[in-house]
Order: sequence, then structure tokens, then C-alpha cells
Amino acid sequence: MGPLDLKDALNSVFKALNNNFWTTFLLSVAGLGALTMSILQALKQGLPIRRWFQQYQMIQWLKMHASLAKQNLGLEPCRTKAEEQIVLLSTDGDAGAFYNLEIEKLCGQWNAAIQIVIDSPENFPDFFFCITARALKADVEKMMNHRSYQDPLGPNLEAKLDSDEYKKHLERRQEYASARHRVMHQIQRAVDSFQIKTSFRWTWMFQVASFVLSFILALSAMEISTSFAHIGETLIWAALAGFLAPVARDLLAAIQKLNN
Repeated sequence: MGPLDLKDALNSVFKALNNNFWTTFLLSVAGLGALTMSILQALKQGLPIRRWFQQYQMIQWLKMHASLAKQNLGLEPCRTKAEEQIVLLSTDGDAGAFYNLEIEKLCGQWNAAIQIVIDSPENFPDFFFCITARALKADVEKMMNHRSYQDPLGPNLEAKLDSDEYKKHLERRQEYASARHRVMHQIQRAVDSFQIKTSFRWTWMFQVASFVLSFILALSAMEISTSFAHIGETLIWAALAGFLAPVARDLLAAIQKLNN
């Protein structure tokens, strides 16, 4: 095959692709995907959607853990007070600053607040009981009575203790340290669970919103067009366009990135 034959063959392939229905369709849905993502991004930037969503997730999490605290610990923390204490210790009481953060940074601020609560749980009982709702009741009680376990003895007083008393003193401190370690581990897993679940739901929510918006835009365009005579056929193609639009947009963006 000579150079001219190869050139003619390539021209034929490109002409076939250009006249192919699926090529036109995929290019159209890629543009639809770009339009959909642009609209969603504008909504995310123009409206406090992240704040509303994350605050709702936090409220639901606190409600569930307040109920668990009542079942497991025999305590009834107030969900509203717990949220106020979290925001107070995380961002000086500024709920907007707290809930507008990305989920990783929000949980980072939350962890910083937890360190304060762990050192003085009696000052923030609602916050403390919510985050320790799944911990052992005996460990939580030790944390609340931490002063009696952590009370340090000066060198003079320790010297006056006999061996049995000194051993009991060390055992109490070790008992508290073990309880604190178990409670901290449970708290960290609770925060991790909140972060993972909230992040997944945030991504899933925008995937669903992307499909719905793409479907609506495609359906509107096809209703205007005379290419599809039947409503059933229009709905099927609009649904397919809505499903493929984000995928096609990402695929074309990846190809463009490779070309560059």
C-alpha cells in the first residue's frame, strides 16, 4: 500500500467517523456534560450548599449518638448543646466557618476540639457523651472522674507511701491511662466514620444531581428537536445522554490532557 492509498484510507475512516451517529452523539453528550458541570459548579460557588449539607450530616450524627449514649451509657446528652460546644471549640462559635470547610479540614478542626474535651470532659459533657457513645461505660466514667485518677503526688508524699499504697497509686494511674486510650481510639473511629460517610454522600449527591440535570437538559433539547417522534424514545435517549454526559466529558478531558 502506497502513501496515497494510506492517506485515502485514513480520510475514509475519518469521514465515516464524522458521519457516524454515535460520534455525533458522544460529542453532544460531552458538551452536555461540560454544561452540566458548569451549572453545578456555579451553584456550589453561589450557594452555601456544602454548609447546609455538612451541618445536616452533623445534626443527624449527633442525634444518633445522643440516642446511643442513652442506651449504652445511661446518659441523655443534648444534641443542640453538643453541636454548640463543637462549633465553639472548633471555630470560636462561628458555624459558617466550621461547616464551610472541606470535610477533611472540618474533621481536623473537630479533632482539635476533641483534645480539649478529653482533658476536661466535665466542662463539655454533651459534646463528650456524644462522641463516646459507643465506648465502654466504665471507661467513660473514669474519664469523667479523671482528677481522682490523675491526682499527682509530690515526691515527699510518694516517699511516705508504703509499697502497697504506692503500687495501688500506680495501678490507678495505669487504669486511667488504659481507659483513656480505649476511649480515644473509639472517638477517632467515630470521627473517621463521619468523614468517610459524609464524603461519600457528598460525592454521590452531586453524581445524582449531574445525571438529573443532564437528563433534563437533554430531554428539553430533544423535545425541541423533531428527530424523535415518540415520547418513549425521547425519554430513553435523554436518560442515556444524562448517564453518559459526565463520563464523556471526563473522557474527552483526559484525552485532551494526554494530547497536551
